[in-house]
Amino acid sequence: MKRIKNIGDIPSFLSNQRYDDFYQELSKDKLKKEIVKRHTLYSRVQHVLNNTYIIESDFTKDKKKSKRLNKKNDKKKIVTVKITRSITVNGEKKILPPQPTKTKDEIIQEERDSIVRTILCFTTPLWQDTLDGRKLNYQSSDFTILPGFNFDDTPIITPIMSDKNYSNFGAINPFFEVLPRNLDDYKKMPNIYINLDFSDDAIIEEIKNQLAELREIKNHKPVYLKNKTYINKLINYRILQVMDIILWQVITNHYIQYDALALFLYPRGKYSGKQLKETIMPLSKNLLDSRSNDSGFFYYIVNKNDEK
Repeated sequence: MKRIKNIGDIPSFLSNQRYDDFYQELSKDKLKKEIVKRHTLYSRVQHVLNNTYIIESDFTKDKKKSKRLNKKNDKKKIVTVKITRSITVNGEKKILPPQPTKTKDEIIQEERDSIVRTILCFTTPLWQDTLDGRKLNYQSSDFTILPGFNFDDTPIITPIMSDKNYSNFGAINPFFEVLPRNLDDYKKMPNIYINLDFSDDAIIEEIKNQLAELREIKNHKPVYLKNKTYINKLINYRILQVMDIILWQVITNHYIQYDALALFLYPRGKYSGKQLKETIMPLSKNLLDSRSNDSGFFYYIVNKNDEK
């Protein structure tokens, strides 16, 4: 592992100036889209680190799978397609020799390089919007190739799920949108029936009593305890930048010392290396994992309808 002690050795595409060009003003909706993109990148990093990155040769080594496929297709006509590379010089077509077979290490290194390029593209200019002067990057959430399609399957995080809300989530058009990945989990949760003849105070008191009993039975303490300034705190932490730095360090086998990184991120001393180590970095790592409690609370905050 290569250790970095000086801020001058940190790649310039991770600098504050480049991130401020694109992420200085973040709405909750845009911040969610950006963090979801980091979730996808984090899963790619995990596959590389855990040696679960699948390449074509892995399938050929699986004899049981090959046997199943052969048995399944033994009555079907097998068509073999031979692909050749060619080049035309002075009107004459010449067949090029086949490309050498890449080793698994070479393919995984290409994936590492691809991940680094993706991180770089988060702050690489694509064009500047002439209407309001905004700069867009290659990974920008401000435009999409398929407008109208929603591929966001982030989970539902809500204190209470009513029958009406559940029906609304399940009534989306599957051609244009995907269901939240944890929707069916709400079928397994306890149901509470409310008699509206009672006063609000009586109902709330009874719910509190039932809640205390349920927590004791399930031995389940609350985990979403953050306050309403959560989103502003993430922006002040420069959370997207920190998440990208974590991904870059892991995939390139680098380590930036905390004091140097704090000076790089917060040159005016807003946060120290100790705060970065004990608070900001752990939170950023948890937010990279889409199934963590911090990610769950983040989804809950950004999905609330009290702010666009």
